This record gives sequence, C-alpha cells and structure tokens, in this order.
Amino acid sequence: MRETIHKELKEYLCKYMKNTRKSMKLSQEKMAEKLIMDARSYADIENGSNMCGTITFIYLMLYVVEDIETAFKGIAVVIENAKEHVA
Repeated sequence: MRETIHKELKEYLCKYMKNTRKSMKLSQEKMAEKLIMDARSYADIENGSNMCGTITFIYLMLYVVEDIETAFKGIAVVIENAKEHVA
C-alpha cells in the first residue's frame, strides 16, 4: 500500500508544485531558490523523476502555499484514493 500512496503523492505533488510555480509566474530556478534547493533537483520533482523531501515539503507549505488547509485537503484526498485502489 505504501508504494501506491508514494506513487500517487509523487504525481500529485509534481503537478501541484508546477501549477503553483506557474501561477506565481516563477521560473524553476526562482522556485528552487524559494525552496532552498538546487534548480536541477527542483526540475526533477516537476518532471516526476523524484519526490520532494521533508524539508522541501515544509518550505513549500510554510513559505510558498497560500492556503495550507486546502493544500492538505488535496493531499488527504490523494491518500484516501490511493488506499481505496489498493483495497
């Protein structure tokens, strides 16, 4: 089940981060700076090669996302849907 949840979360966060960056009209490099990470590592998250780590996720929620409650509701939906697909 963890693998399914991980896969679904990775896909969700990839899209979420990309959409957030675009709505802020930032380049990948500028978004990476906001998240205190390397631009290449950020690009890997956006293209789905990697999932963001804990520190990146915390920075995203604290310093980038405008509505944390809505963001976590979206994450909860992804997790619940992934759990249902496994059951």
